[in-house]
Amino acid sequence: MSAVSLYSIGFNFARIVGPSIGGVLILWIGVGGCLVVYAVSLLISAVELLGIRLATRPSGRTGQNVLQEFFAGLRYVAATPMILASTVAAYVISVKERVSVWTAQTFHYLYGLSEMRRVRGSQHKGVNERLAEHELDGRPGL
Repeated sequence: MSAVSLYSIGFNFARIVGPSIGGVLILWIGVGGCLVVYAVSLLISAVELLGIRLATRPSGRTGQNVLQEFFAGLRYVAATPMILASTVAAYVISVKERVSVWTAQTFHYLYGLSEMRRVRGSQHKGVNERLAEHELDGRPGL
């Protein structure tokens, strides 16, 4: 058997048997008792993890300061196209989300600049009136 099939068997077995055991435990000891059993199982797992000894490795210090290491990382990202594209995409998405949140907080009833531009000229009931009221309140319009 391969490792993937063994993992799949164990995972599916736990998905079937786990809720059954949980239901029986709720009947026997209640929800609070189930939480205690869960906490004890986590403590047992933590104690077992303490017994694991990892091989020690050298620290890998290069003698550079943090700023030099930071710029070395930037050079690596710039030299690796896939990482650069992922980083730029993540930045663009985060900026878009910040603009959407600012717009929603500012205009309270619209969720994004693209929706404001799309709805501005539409025949959506009440949107043009709300935008006009917004402009009359002294807040900047579109």
